[in-house]
Amino acid sequence: MLSDEGPYGPAMKDAEIQTLTGLSIRNLERLRLRCCEVGPLAALARKPRATPGREIKITGEIHGRITQLACSKPPAGHARWTLRLLARHLVEIEVIETISHQSVGTVFKKANSSHGGRNAGASRPSKTHPS
Repeated sequence: MLSDEGPYGPAMKDAEIQTLTGLSIRNLERLRLRCCEVGPLAALARKPRATPGREIKITGEIHGRITQLACSKPPAGHARWTLRLLARHLVEIEVIETISHQSVGTVFKKANSSHGGRNAGASRPSKTHPS
């Protein structure tokens, strides 16, 4: 609207519009082009996704079961739970149909926790030596 010349006044320059709106010149150009293609109201609306979003497999219940399992005693022959071992065991006990070890790791990363590592808490920052 600001770059449109009409009965309400002359068109503003891109630099003036940029200072008023905070948009970059390139974004202004794209917005103007999109207004010509689909109209001003449709240009401001969000485009629908071309592909549907992924279904969330790890619910709160499954998250709790993963944490519970990771805090339990590891199986015989293992010193501690690994991500791959947790993923395999979760499928074996039918908590979830399929899960990758990366997804199990994401659960712990989101929880900001360690699953049995030696340093399972906060650590002191390392000292930096002066240059």
